[in-house]
Amino acid sequence: MLTKRKGVSLSAKQKHKICEMKEKDPTLQNVELAQKYNVRKSTITDILRESDHWLTITESQENTKKFHRSKWLQLEGALGLWVDNALNTKQDIDSNILKQGEAKSAPLAESIERDRFTLQQLLASYNPEDIWNGDETGLFWKMEPSRVLACNSLSGHKKEKSCVTIFCATNATGIHLILDETQEKLDSIDVKFLSPNTTTKLQPCDVGIIHSFKCHYKCLFIQNRIDAYDNVQDGIVEEHADYTIYDSLQNAAKAWLGMLTV
Repeated sequence: MLTKRKGVSLSAKQKHKICEMKEKDPTLQNVELAQKYNVRKSTITDILRESDHWLTITESQENTKKFHRSKWLQLEGALGLWVDNALNTKQDIDSNILKQGEAKSAPLAESIERDRFTLQQLLASYNPEDIWNGDETGLFWKMEPSRVLACNSLSGHKKEKSCVTIFCATNATGIHLILDETQEKLDSIDVKFLSPNTTTKLQPCDVGIIHSFKCHYKCLFIQNRIDAYDNVQDGIVEEHADYTIYDSLQNAAKAWLGMLTV
């Protein structure tokens, strides 16, 4: 009875070596290479078919066993070139900027510094507790984690995408926090808007504060669901308590007030 061949995953370095051996000795048979590396002949054929790729791998890629092929090679190439140019001008680039496109027309570093200086001059005449920064964000208030633990395979299900828009604001001292939305007229308040595409550089709420708030909220939401499950298991209630928009707003307020001043 034939034993089933165990799958062997070759590293990029091994594939480079196979292509190199074949290049040096064209008479070398694919079956010989297959026996040497304990893989199927068809695997060797596939590797040699892409020898141009495997012969040009970098040292950092040698131990890689799986390469994710890009579906849009020209787009990836153009994006990589854009990122290199942006980094050369000392601009901060993260995944959110690439996804949202906010930096596609981002000002140069000199312009950012000029705006920062202008902003500092403007704020110099105000007390820190009177200087406020705010930004709105969407909160998927009922979305559960994308991964769960299970003993058996589970069928996929659509994510809950109920969303509420929240406006977060805080003063420069971090003492006063507001989590609200309002359409009231602002009297005796000097409102200044930042220049386009500069929020990732100049706006505190957009540089980690709102992200941290959402992480705090997610923890409170998960704890609420755990408590609801435990209440049923302990016989306190018969059915799981639903998570309402009122619960969401309460936890959002707790998450925001629980933020640390830095």
